[in-house]
Order: sequence, then C-alpha cells, then structure tokens
Amino acid sequence: MIGCDDCDNWFHPQCLEKLGVKISETTNIADFPFSCRECVKRKKLEETRLTKEKKLDNKVAGDKLKKNDHSQESGSLRKREIKAN
Repeated sequence: MIGCDDCDNWFHPQCLEKLGVKISETTNIADFPFSCRECVKRKKLEETRLTKEKKLDNKVAGDKLKKNDHSQESGSLRKREIKAN
C-alpha cells in the first residue's frame, strides 16, 4: 500500500498504476513521494487562492501608494499657491 503524503488515505500500487502513476518493482515504496488526486486538487486550489490574495494585496498597496502620491502632489501645489500670493 502507498500512503498519500498529505492525508491518511492509502492506495494499492496496482490501482495507482491503472490511474497512470508510474511505479516500478524496484521503487522503494517507503520513499515514494505521492499525493492523492484530492490532495493535489486541494493544493492547486490553495495556490490559486494565495495567488489571487497576493495580487489583491499588491493592488491595494499600489492604490495606497498612488493615493499618497496624489496627496503629496496636492500639498506641494497648495504650498506653491500660498508662496505665490
């Protein structure tokens, strides 16, 4: 039996081979890295979620920088107007 490295599910090597997982007879099953379909799917969803969160965080940070830049610019303009008067 081969256990998923990410959950407690176990699988027959013959069943995994039918699903396309390559296992040779010389493979040391104890050292065989394996994640079941459900864990692979869960990992991909988590990576997608984290990527979207990171993009959103970067956008929010960029928007804040732009807002701060505009605030500083308008402050500089006000100082110039006061000096001109």
